[in-house]
Amino acid sequence: MQANSPQHPQLIAVKSLLGISNKLAACLALGALFVPVPSRAEESAKAPVIHMIGDSTMADKPKLDLPERGWGQLFPEFVIAPATVDNRALNGRSSKTFIAEKHWEKLLDSLKPGDWVILQFGHNDQKADKPGTYAAADGEYRDNLRKFVRETRAKSAFPIIATPVVRRRWDADGKFIDTLGDYPA
Repeated sequence: MQANSPQHPQLIAVKSLLGISNKLAACLALGALFVPVPSRAEESAKAPVIHMIGDSTMADKPKLDLPERGWGQLFPEFVIAPATVDNRALNGRSSKTFIAEKHWEKLLDSLKPGDWVILQFGHNDQKADKPGTYAAADGEYRDNLRKFVRETRAKSAFPIIATPVVRRRWDADGKFIDTLGDYPA
């Protein structure tokens, strides 16, 4: 079948859609063959990444013989492709140490528009006996959360502040003891 034949289905579709001549329609149809189609790598580069930053309650735990797991370790099981998860949560980190150790700076460098950042700190920020880690709830901790949010938004990405995981503590009568105090987000 000739490309300029009125029976050619693609040519008929292009002609009727644009109301143009056979020759012009044939040129447009032929040109469509040369339109670049994104590769899977290109599509994947555009897919959103869900970055996770926080402490041990969110972190990946590589030793499978130990029962401890951070909730972020299983989070990828609930994410639908092409989105991916980049869990950068680390044991023992507070919002203060995550910034001081340049983990935040490295994540910020890789952040692209449309990405998400889930941040969860508090457990280690509240350790007043450790000055290198401690960040007062109504001061540096709050300021660090605002920094994460502001800098995430500046990259056209989306921040999510997650409340720290509760500690399992009860008094002698079995009544729950709130250990997070002023640190829930």
